[in-house]
Amino acid sequence: MDFSTRVKTFLKTGKINTYAQLKKYLLEEKKDNIDISQALARLSFKEREELLSEVWDSISNHKKKILVSHLYLDNWNKLIDRYDELKEDEQVKTLEILGYISHPDLINFLLEQMKSKKESIRLTASTALKNQDPQLILEPILLALTQPDQWLPSRVFEVLTCIGPDLNKHLIEMVDKVDVQVQEIIVQVLGEIGDKSCLAVFEKLAKISEGNLRKRIAEALRELKIRQSWPILIKLMDENEWQTRMLAVQALGQLGIAETIPLLEQRKNLETDPIVKECIIDAISQIEEASLPVAVSWVREG
Repeated sequence: MDFSTRVKTFLKTGKINTYAQLKKYLLEEKKDNIDISQALARLSFKEREELLSEVWDSISNHKKKILVSHLYLDNWNKLIDRYDELKEDEQVKTLEILGYISHPDLINFLLEQMKSKKESIRLTASTALKNQDPQLILEPILLALTQPDQWLPSRVFEVLTCIGPDLNKHLIEMVDKVDVQVQEIIVQVLGEIGDKSCLAVFEKLAKISEGNLRKRIAEALRELKIRQSWPILIKLMDENEWQTRMLAVQALGQLGIAETIPLLEQRKNLETDPIVKECIIDAISQIEEASLPVAVSWVREG
């Protein structure tokens, strides 16, 4: 008699031990989709907590999610209320459990745990955040990256990149809804993982922004090396801050587009900063070298 049949029999007759049978099923390696909701409903809350504790380290993520949803989906705050009283290994398990619950009020708690001095806590909180709905974690994570003195930025960035191939799309959609500090972080992230779809955002921001954000745009474009970005870079060469002009010039040199040489020459004649002027000369040389015809050597066989 399989588990599903046993549960149905129990619901009618009460002749099996639900706890024992449910535990046995959870520990089996079968990858079926049996609905265990009715069986769990027959157990008390305390029994469900005990069951989760007994099987947690041995069951699949799918089964963990089912158990957590029946135990804590609507009262996950109970886990947080007693969190500080727990030992480190119990805190780790609590964070693992919270990773299977998506709720906006939970994100900040998990982020706070990433500040912990204990590596096991930071790692588990990071994993729990990776399991959250991307729409819930994006803005808090980006805000966290604006406070590098309080966080381990590489760990926070790792959570962000785990959102997957849709991260570009999510970032582009939210860029108009956040303040300039978060916009700077978005531009930096897009500079690491972006593609041509970012150019419209960069062009728009370059027109309406100033100072540090424009420098971040030039820096991102230098990293991305997208050929179609050269019109944006030409405009950034007129920026007041010399660092932004330097980054834009360096990016143009990497692109190697011959049409930009006259514009670089024009900028060179106007440039007052010696470092930027040197970068312009280097960029022009780079582009000229890239534009030279490839010499082909023919070897005549005798």
